[in-house]
Amino acid sequence: MDRPKRLLSLDGGGIRGIIAAEVLVRIEEIILAHNNKCKCLGDYFDFIGGTSTGAILAATQPAYGIGWPPGEQNILLISVGTGFRSEQIPYPKARGYKALNWAPYAIGTFMDSANLQQNILMQLMSQQRPDKKAAFATEYITDHFKSLLTYHRYTISFSRERFEKLNLGDIDIDRVQALDCIDQIPALKRIGQAIAREQVHRKDFEGFGDDDA
Repeated sequence: MDRPKRLLSLDGGGIRGIIAAEVLVRIEEIILAHNNKCKCLGDYFDFIGGTSTGAILAATQPAYGIGWPPGEQNILLISVGTGFRSEQIPYPKARGYKALNWAPYAIGTFMDSANLQQNILMQLMSQQRPDKKAAFATEYITDHFKSLLTYHRYTISFSRERFEKLNLGDIDIDRVQALDCIDQIPALKRIGQAIAREQVHRKDFEGFGDDDA
């Protein structure tokens, strides 16, 4: 296949995968509307998986036997998230926390931190540039990994401000951020649909094989 390579990376998240599913519906609508040879999402992407940064990098190295030519015109990575939180525990409440109280908070914090770090790294290696908070790494990364790919990330912060902006203010954030919130499926579908409307655009896929599968 002598054309740009197209990858789809999906986050985990338990039942919150419904959020990603709604985003995928929108992506598929865009692709099918502009590619006559594609009958479904799987026809468009060369690889679909829950891949991490290391696997993306490996695909550009000849030693791994894949040897994709790097460049923002050669590789498209679409990354779909299931939401992340930025929870802060008020000091008076935190003072009374024991080890068992901190355990679930720490696990969630570590996961969200890894999510954020990977997103910043992918932005640094792609045609995007992260905000000034990551400026300390920008010069080094862009010197060594200049424009390895085109990268688009679709996800949402589970915060009251973001939910209000997307007209989701009636949704209980504490309930939908749990990985087993099966009673919140309608709310999760609304979140995914709102992300899709706000973030997924036709221009994200321009130049990556509109006319061929």
